[in-house]
Amino acid sequence: MTKKVLKDILDEKINKEDVYRYVTNKKRNNYYGVLKYAVLIVVCIGIVLFSFKNNVFKENNTYDDNIRINEVKTFGNNDIDVTIMNINESTNIYFSDDLEEAYPFLKRSKSLYENDDEILKNYETDIYFAITENDDENPFSKIHNLIYAYKNRDGKGKITVSFAKDKKPLRDYFFETKSSKQSSIKNKKVTIYKYENTYFTEFHDNGIYYDIESTNVSFEDFKYILDIVIE
Repeated sequence: MTKKVLKDILDEKINKEDVYRYVTNKKRNNYYGVLKYAVLIVVCIGIVLFSFKNNVFKENNTYDDNIRINEVKTFGNNDIDVTIMNINESTNIYFSDDLEEAYPFLKRSKSLYENDDEILKNYETDIYFAITENDDENPFSKIHNLIYAYKNRDGKGKITVSFAKDKKPLRDYFFETKSSKQSSIKNKKVTIYKYENTYFTEFHDNGIYYDIESTNVSFEDFKYILDIVIE
């Protein structure tokens, strides 16, 4: 059988257009199959990532805070003599890094500052002693508590956190109310007072006494500091 005869037989038995359509359809079906599985994989990955994100969000927001603010119209005075002393460079050396270990909220606050926190970046900080009797020879012997102040950079408001391990921080006035409703923050009970442009609360948490007060700042900022302090 010659090549020409064989070619004629093949041309007669096999339609080139049919072969072309078959191959083309086969490739198209393969593309559709690959695309179908690729889309399915992307959808599955999306579902997994969405579920993971939701789980992380739930883990980081497990607290159902309940805020109740007690508005008061009067306050009373405590007859105590308090001296506030700024911690300068020499006293910073005196305390070193032990202060952050003893009072963890200072470390949390510092970390937020280092990460350019959206709220804290509006505040600058300073730290003070509260002293009951001023002893020029050894003022540290009379320290009652420490005060960490968040001062609004516009100079109009501040939030002060007074704290001590073995006793309540000094306060030369107090709020008066016949009945108080408690708030719940991070599952901890705290009582929040409001007097004109001032918010105030005091509580004991993980062995530390706190006295927190704000002046001329929003309640949202005041609450944000509570979230940092409360463990």
